[in-house]
Amino acid sequence: MNCEQASEYLPEYWDSALDEIPRRELEAHLQTCAACREEAARLKAFWFRLGAIPDEAPDAASRGRFDAMLADYRRAVRPSRVDRILENWWPRRPAVQVACAMGMLAIGLLAGHALTVDVQGRGEVARLRDEIASTRQLVALSLLRESSASERLKGVDWSDRLPHPEPQVVNALLETVNYDDTVDVRLAAVDALRRLSSEADVQSRMASALPVQDSPLVQIALIDALSDSRSGQARDAIRRVAELRNVDPLVREHARSVMERKQ
Repeated sequence: MNCEQASEYLPEYWDSALDEIPRRELEAHLQTCAACREEAARLKAFWFRLGAIPDEAPDAASRGRFDAMLADYRRAVRPSRVDRILENWWPRRPAVQVACAMGMLAIGLLAGHALTVDVQGRGEVARLRDEIASTRQLVALSLLRESSASERLKGVDWSDRLPHPEPQVVNALLETVNYDDTVDVRLAAVDALRRLSSEADVQSRMASALPVQDSPLVQIALIDALSDSRSGQARDAIRRVAELRNVDPLVREHARSVMERKQ
């Protein structure tokens, strides 16, 4: 194991989430590499300080500002085609949504099996597959707009399973990062967007969300997601956070650490 691999494994190591084989290799490397031992000690101290951050509860004034901002945003955004479909015929209960999706999936599979013997039916099979994929997108989008935080977490999980999320789903995830009132849901949305952080629009909106987040945990997750990118915009966003005085010290320290590794 080299130093770069050791640096990638350290967060999982301190979180006790590292498998046995890489853990042994990492421990063997730390015994022989003074630089990595120093980095491991620094990260261990940071990790335990991060765990000491208390859960946040927004005050009434913050909630009022959020509600006003959300109301302005909803007035400014015109309903999309997917929104109109959901309002007109898509069931609102998550259990019914999943049942509908599974039913359509079963119909598609049966139709696909019947058409495989017919060369001319291949186009129909492809169309059915597209419809199944579209249904999955609708389920993810609907769950993301539920009032229950647990249902919104399910929506994030559904969207993360989509091979190619549609723009409406990506936009809903970005809105979740910016406006959801539950930190766990925001963290899950950041994680789901991480694989899309190389896209210019996603990267730009994640960078814009970084300095205005009120949760240190979400800010650190955004920093890690943006650190995967090599663009100047991502580096500038992390650098600005590292220089802000009103940012939590742990967030500022993490941003500086990421910038040092990038140099």
